[in-house]
Amino acid sequence: MATEVITLEKGTDQILIDAARSLEKVEPREVTIRGRIIRLASEADKPVEMDWEERVITVEWNDRETGQVFRVRVQLNATEYKDALNAHAFGNTVSISGTLIKSGTTWKLLNPHGFRVE
Repeated sequence: MATEVITLEKGTDQILIDAARSLEKVEPREVTIRGRIIRLASEADKPVEMDWEERVITVEWNDRETGQVFRVRVQLNATEYKDALNAHAFGNTVSISGTLIKSGTTWKLLNPHGFRVE
């Protein structure tokens, strides 16, 4: 079996290291996140009141335990999403608890509960 040689350009090694780190397995953990909503997403052609509609917010959270800043996606129900719209409009901080997981390069909060505008 022949061995092929791959030549990498200068600086490529750091890109590979960063890619490997982003794919590392991270154990799920129970957390309460607190931060500002930086993104809201909903099916625009459906009324907010419809329960089956997907409503997702992204919260920028500074984890004091690790010192890292995360952008965490959270799916909300209709009532919570309405509160999130107002919190985002007025720049209020929100908090919510759940299981923090990493899916590829995306952080998500599963089984969210206790959503609160502060």
